[in-house]
Amino acid sequence: MDTPETKHPQKPVEYYGREATAFTKKMVQGKQVRLEFEQANSKIGHKDRYKRTLAYVLLEDGTFLNAEIVKQGVWTRLYTVSVQVPG
Repeated sequence: MDTPETKHPQKPVEYYGREATAFTKKMVQGKQVRLEFEQANSKIGHKDRYKRTLAYVLLEDGTFLNAEIVKQGVWTRLYTVSVQVPG
């Protein structure tokens, strides 16, 4: 999934970028999270071409953050891949 750009050094903040950032911060700030990694991404070090970590994020209460981001509509693109949802 891709959320609106907010930190690109040569591009302006994209529409809803600040809202997406605020939503994610509100969900995780001060909380323990668990990252789940796809075995298929191990050969690339669980990083994308921009060196961002590729992982599923689960909050301490069991909330699947990636799904919440989609549910709340603060993403811009959803990449379809074959995955096993953690849990």
